[in-house]
Order: sequence, then structure tokens, then C-alpha cells
Amino acid sequence: MVPTIERLRERSQGLSLREQFNVLKRRWPVIFAVTAGAVALALVWLMTATPLYTGQTQLLIDLRKQNIVDESAILNDVTMDTSAIESEVSVIRSTNVARRVVEKFNLAADPAFGQNKGGLVSRILRFFSDDGGDDKPQNEDEAGLTRDELRAIRTLQRVSTARRVGLTYVVDVTVTTPDPAQAMALANGLAESYLVEQLEARYVAARRATNWLDERLDELKRAVEASEAAVAKFRADNNLLETAQGTITEQQISELNAQLVLARADTAEKRAKYEQAERLARGEGSVEASAGVLSSPTIISLRTQEADAARKLAELRTRLGPNHPEVVTLSAELSDVRGAIAREISRIVASIKNEYEVALERERSLEQSLANLSGGALVDDATGIKLRELEREASANRTLYENFLARFKEMSETTTLESSGTRVISPATMPGDPSSPQQLQTLIIALFLGLLAGAVTAVVLEFIQNGFVTAEQVEEELKLPVFALLTDIPAKEMPLLADRPDVGAYVEQKPLSRFAEGIRALRVGLQLSDPDKPPKVVMGTSSVPSEGKSALVNALAISAAQTGMKVLLIDADLRHPSTSRNYGLDNAPGLVDLLFDKIKAQDAVRHIAGKTLWVLPAGTRTKNPPDLLRSERMHQFLSMVRGQFDLVIIDTPPVTAVVDAIALANWVDKIFFVVEWMRTPRQVVRRAISTMGDAGSKIVGVVLNRAKADRLKYYTYYYATYGKYSNKYYEN
Repeated sequence: MVPTIERLRERSQGLSLREQFNVLKRRWPVIFAVTAGAVALALVWLMTATPLYTGQTQLLIDLRKQNIVDESAILNDVTMDTSAIESEVSVIRSTNVARRVVEKFNLAADPAFGQNKGGLVSRILRFFSDDGGDDKPQNEDEAGLTRDELRAIRTLQRVSTARRVGLTYVVDVTVTTPDPAQAMALANGLAESYLVEQLEARYVAARRATNWLDERLDELKRAVEASEAAVAKFRADNNLLETAQGTITEQQISELNAQLVLARADTAEKRAKYEQAERLARGEGSVEASAGVLSSPTIISLRTQEADAARKLAELRTRLGPNHPEVVTLSAELSDVRGAIAREISRIVASIKNEYEVALERERSLEQSLANLSGGALVDDATGIKLRELEREASANRTLYENFLARFKEMSETTTLESSGTRVISPATMPGDPSSPQQLQTLIIALFLGLLAGAVTAVVLEFIQNGFVTAEQVEEELKLPVFALLTDIPAKEMPLLADRPDVGAYVEQKPLSRFAEGIRALRVGLQLSDPDKPPKVVMGTSSVPSEGKSALVNALAISAAQTGMKVLLIDADLRHPSTSRNYGLDNAPGLVDLLFDKIKAQDAVRHIAGKTLWVLPAGTRTKNPPDLLRSERMHQFLSMVRGQFDLVIIDTPPVTAVVDAIALANWVDKIFFVVEWMRTPRQVVRRAISTMGDAGSKIVGVVLNRAKADRLKYYTYYYATYGKYSNKYYEN
């Protein structure tokens, strides 16, 4: 079963750079095959492809119009920006330009472009093309084109390109055909057709604008005449006289408004002076400190006299005393001066008040005059509003008419004076070498794509590989430790017993081999699964047949016996007794006979000479193996041998094939699971373990069997270094 997309994503996210490199290394035959196939296809294509030649011409796109009048407001002259250049590139690729070239070079009659010879490939292409089937009439085209012309246009568009050169205003126009002369001619023809199309489009647009302006001018002229006549008639009907600044009333109101503004400002200024003088007179300050007083020449002179008199009086009082005649006289003079100052200040305050009253009266007079004029203006307000409305309409019509008249004169000249600035800066020349196929480039691309496709194929094959290949995978998915990862024993090193491989003999003959070390790791793992109470009765099973489970169980028994342990190997695979056959006891009485009480235990168990190993064969065939294995008699027998042997190892059938192992699981201490490396599907192993139910809790570990040593090093860094540095500890 192929893993789901989510599963593939999870697995891909877990691949490190080294693991990805290992995937490519171990899948190199796939990568090589895919790459070789891609290169071979490229070579075949290179040998069969028709050489193509490319003609190239360059255009400088200058959208600024070469004329002596400015009609940009009518034709919307396009600025030199990216969108404008790309638009012109699309025009070069347009059907109109291609149609001009087809008509000029009669491409509709060219077999490579227009004519249909009726071959199989042509029929297929025509069937899937969008130009209709053979039952469509030759001249049934909405644009007035025959089928051959339409086909020629589309073919030309397919073999031609127009591309902007970087961020410049230069456009490359290319045409690729099998004929180099034709490629050159068509490239130049496209450039010339574009220039003609551009000029014709501008001319048509200018003529269309001129015709429209001509019609519009008549309408505008009539509108101007009508609106001006309406204004004149309205003035005459209402006896409205007008000066340069408007009507007489409006002019008088404007002048009075200006005077009133000045009068109000003057009144405000004098009112401020008067109010200040009043406050000072009420004792809220010194009247003498007011601006009007301080600026009076009389006050200034009196102040000077007062200061001199006060200074002299102070000196005389100091020298002569307060009662001296001169002091008395000078005091009288000082009093007279101060009286004069007070009288002058009173006069100034009265003058300020009088000026304020005069200004206030003038302001009131102006307001009254303005009110009188405004009252008369209100009578004519509706008439003025209507007049202004008519005048605005007449002015707008006049302005619009003048603008259109100017544009009309400009457009009349534009139709003959305008030309495009776009030009050919590099005409196409005869191509010397074919542009396609490019052999070296094609081979490099094929090689690169082949490598890429091969790598992708390798990764996909790796992801859909559904067997267990590393201990990490087992521990992640089954939540069980891996006791040993056993590699294949080379065929030339494998001892044979009755023409069958004898794994037990290999472990016995080469106790320091890598395989024997793996069996010891299995034995130690079983013992350490419960350090406080090491298991004495263990069972080995697997998911499916042919995973090497029986050979591994036999090797485990021999390995344990080599340490001096008393080991009992029980063949509980009553349907296919491989262990019994390995020791030549397939026809001897054994477990079945013992459980049926046909033979005693000491007669059923056979000692293997030279070893501390005893074997209990399967015995006579029976029709009810599960019932026998889960019987109380089996339980009693295992309880008996538990005290007589150091280790009891039971070989059972695969879990998914029969239920024998599940029936026996209740009477054993621990179970180890044998999984064939890379071959047994993961979901099968998970299903087998879940099938065991509660007995599955006795499974303490997994053995990955029959791993390929030469491929294992490509899976993880651990196995690579393990194989590189551990060989010194093993015998060959």
C-alpha cells in the first residue's frame, strides 16, 4: 500500500541532508537509467529534428510624435513607460500586423504556413486546433479571411517573437523557419508591417477626431450665438447699464463698503482712546499717563517747568527752611504750574471725546447710506442673479467653442504633418547557423533534466518503500526496540545441511562473525528486557512466512548453548516444522505426541551431541494445533521444563498465517518479533502485532533479518561507520 501524501510529507521533512545524499547513492541505478534515457531521447531528437534558422530585426520604439502642432489633448500621446512599450510589443504580435505580412509574402500558399496537404499529423493538429474542421467553407471567416490565410497568420504568430530588450526602448523581433532566407525576409516584413500599422492607426485616429470636431463645432457655434443673444436681450428688457466694475448700484455699494470699513476702524480707535481717558478720569489710573496727554507739546513744556520748580523748591527748603519768603513764592509758582497741567489735561480729554463722537456719527451716516443703496439693490437682486447665470452660460459656451476651433485647426494639419519616431535600427540579415536544435545546450539540458528526474524518481521510490530498513523506523512506528539488525550471510560462507543453509552451524563455526554478534545482541536484549527476572521461556515469531524466523531461532539456541547454558529448543510450528527438519527429526515423535500423552518427555526431547542443547521436535501431524498449544497440558509441560533448563526457546508459525503463536503466547515469558529487512510491509507488521491482543504486551523487541550489508551503509551515518570500522572485530 502506497503511503498517503501526509505520510510522505512527514517523512520528507525528517530527511537530513546526509540522508538525502544516501538516498541518491543507494538509488544510483535508477538515477543512471533515467538520465541515460533522457540523454538518449535528446540524441534521437537531435538526429531527427529539422534545423531551424532565426531572422532577427530590432526596432526602437519612440512614441513621441514627430509633428509641428500639439494635439496631445485629443490623441492622448502615450508616455515612454513600461506599459506603453509592452503594449507596442503586443501590437507587433497582433493579428493585423501578421495579416499584412501574410498578404505581402503570400504565405497562405506556402505549405509550411497556409496550405494543408492532408497528412495524418496535419489532420490531427487541425482536429485539435481552434480553426474548425474540414467541413467549414474556405471563405467562411468573420474577418474576411480564408482558412489558409487564418492558418498562415496563426503559424506566423507561433514562429515569431517580439521581446523588449531589458529596460530599454528596443524590441527584438524574430522569426524562426527552416528556410534562412525566409526567416530574414519575414523578420524584416514584420518590422515594416508594424511601422505601417502604426502610421495608419495614427492617421485614422486623427481623421476620426477631425470629423468629430467638425460636427461638434457647428453645434457649439450655434450654442454661443444663442447664449450671447439671450444676455443682450435680458439687459435690454431690464434696462441694465454696466460699467467696467459692474452696474452703477453695485459700484456705489462697493465704494460705500470700503469707506464704511475705514470709518469703523477709525471709530474703534477713537473709542479706545476715549474709554481709556474715562477710566483714568475715574481714578483707575493716572490721566497724565494716557497717550494723548503724553504726546501734547503743552503738557511736555509744563512738565519741564514743574520739574525745574520742584527741584529748586527742594533745594531752598533744605537751605532756607519751609517758611522762607523765597520758598513760599516758589511753592506758589509750583502750584500754578500744576494747575495749568490739570486744565490742559481736561481740555485734551474733552478733545478726545469730541473726536470719538464725530467718528461715530460719520460711521452711522455711512451705514445709513449703505442701507439705502442696499435696499434698492435688493429689488434688482433676482434680475442680477438671472443676468449672471446667462453671462456664465455664454462665457462657457464661448470658451468651449474657441478651444474646439483651435483643436480643429491643429488636427487639420496633423493628418498631413504627423509621423512616428519608431524606426528599424538593425534590420535582419541572413542567418548563417541554425538556431535550433542547439546540440550542446540540448544535451546539457537533457542531462540536467535526466538527473533531476532520476533524483525525483529515486526519492519517490524511497518514500513508497514500505519495509523497515533502519532501527529508527522500527522504534518510531512500533514503539519497540531493535535487538539486532542481522545482515545476509554470504552464500559461499554458509554451511549446508542436506542441501539447505544451516545458520546454526554458521554461528557455531564463526562465533566472532558479525551475524553471531547480532545473535548475541538478541540474547542479551532478551535477558535485559527484565533485569530483575530474566525470561526463561521465550518465543520467536514473525508476521509472514519466509522471514528467516526458524533459522534465527535455531541460531539463538546454539549461541546460548555456546555459553554453557542448558537450552531447550521447541519446534511449535506444527504445520511446517522447519526446526525439526533441520535436525532430521521431522518424522520423530515430539510435542504433539507429548501433549496427547503418547510419549514421555524424556523420550520426546532429544539431546544434541557435543552441546548443552536439547531439541523437542513437532512430532506427529495434528488437525488442531491451536487447541494443543493453548491447552493446560502445554502449560504444565512448560512449567516443568522451566525448572530444568536455563533457557527455553520456542519456534512458532507466523502470526498473520495462523493463530498458533497467539494461542501459545499466554504460556511464555517474552516474545521477540522477526521482521525481514525492507521486504515485510510495515502495515503487515503493525497488523500482526495488534492481532496478538493482550499477549502483544509480551513482545519486548524486534530483529531485522536479512539486511543487505552493501546497501545498509547508504541508509544512515551510523550503519556506514558501523560497517567501516567494525570489520576489524569480526572474522571473515
